[in-house]
Amino acid sequence: MIEKFLSEVTYVNHMSHESFDEQLNDVNKVETEKGILEYVVIEPERYSAKSAVLFVGGFGQGKDTYTDEMFNLCNEGRKVLYANPIRGFDTSEIDDLNSLGEKFNISDTVLAKANELETVLQNENLEEVDLIGHSQGALVLSVLALHRPELAKNIVLQCPEGLQGDISTPKFAEKLAYELIVQTVENIKEYIQGNTHPLAASAKAGKSFTKEFFRDVLWRLTTEVPGSAKVDIAPILKEIKASKEETGVGPHVTLLNAQNDNLFNPEMFEDGLEVNSSDAIKQTEDGSGPFQYIDSWAMYTRKGAGHNAPVTELPGLLSQVLDANDSV
Repeated sequence: MIEKFLSEVTYVNHMSHESFDEQLNDVNKVETEKGILEYVVIEPERYSAKSAVLFVGGFGQGKDTYTDEMFNLCNEGRKVLYANPIRGFDTSEIDDLNSLGEKFNISDTVLAKANELETVLQNENLEEVDLIGHSQGALVLSVLALHRPELAKNIVLQCPEGLQGDISTPKFAEKLAYELIVQTVENIKEYIQGNTHPLAASAKAGKSFTKEFFRDVLWRLTTEVPGSAKVDIAPILKEIKASKEETGVGPHVTLLNAQNDNLFNPEMFEDGLEVNSSDAIKQTEDGSGPFQYIDSWAMYTRKGAGHNAPVTELPGLLSQVLDANDSV
């Protein structure tokens, strides 16, 4: 079933902002044999039975972009980890991961990031978690789930990279600039109509991007962007689902995208995941079309909602998605 979330989600506060902010700003730097890990751990004031979450941001995005959503997840009694590796950890001696890279044409850049995220989970002694990734982070987490399916209970792919084709760095920059311009215009329209939240959320994301993007900027433009752009996420997702059907091990996969995402637009997902809108019921029943790749699909349908909107404008949406998946 394709789910569409059409309205704002109730925001419940069970954790003090002081405690959250203190932990958010306390970055763990752990020296390992592979390299130095940098990530954030936020412990709830009271634990629930719900799974811990590993939250991975998009290209050039820092943790500040996602604070409202992470705060809500902590309010649910979840332990939340945030990480967004830049170069990742070398994979030259990890034969099984490299074999997957060769089979699915996954770049060394993406493999290295997945390797670092796996090391984060190992360092925290976490064996089964919910994975939440935005944009490039969703692509990297799909590789992690492909390599170590037993580590993932759910994976939520928010406006994921990986269905855009092997675009060049200049073309990617052009699309990114266009997305920023369109979203600025749309958010100003919302502001004029009295909805101030999209503009505030967009401004926070922009500030975070400006700060994070210029860390290792030359490498990002010459290696990271082309390295991730060449990876096709569709066969990766198809293998994750097929493996789970065969072994019973692996995550429930949810796609979450936005109606007016100009970076990775809805038509791109429909083409890449073989959506046939005229036969959606049949595809749902027999597992064809998009359901060869994913288990559920949600769309944020606010007119003008862009690439960052689902993860910045609706605190509580991810909790709803994870709870719905757990009830299946």
